[in-house]
Amino acid sequence: MKTELPKPGKPASNLSARVISEQISTLIDRLSKKGQCIVIWEKERLLFCSMDSRNAQRYLAKPTCLGVYDADVTYWDVQKDLKEILQRG
Repeated sequence: MKTELPKPGKPASNLSARVISEQISTLIDRLSKKGQCIVIWEKERLLFCSMDSRNAQRYLAKPTCLGVYDADVTYWDVQKDLKEILQRG
C-alpha cells in the first residue's frame, strides 16, 4: 500500500527547509508505528510503501529511491539521503 506525505506547492528546488523537515518527521513517525518501508522522492514529496507491497521492486529500481528504512532511522539519515537525491536531480 502506497502512502503519500502531504504535497507541498513549490517546485523541488524551491522547497523550504520547513516543508522538507515536516515530510521527514511524518516519515519517521510512520516508521515508528508501521515498521520497515521503501522511500522514494517523487515530484516534491516523499512516498513510501511497505516491503511486501506489489510495488516494492518498482520503488527499489527508481533512481530517486532513498532506500529501505526501519524504525531505527534518524531524521539526519533521511535528510542526508534526500540531499543526495536532490543534488543529482
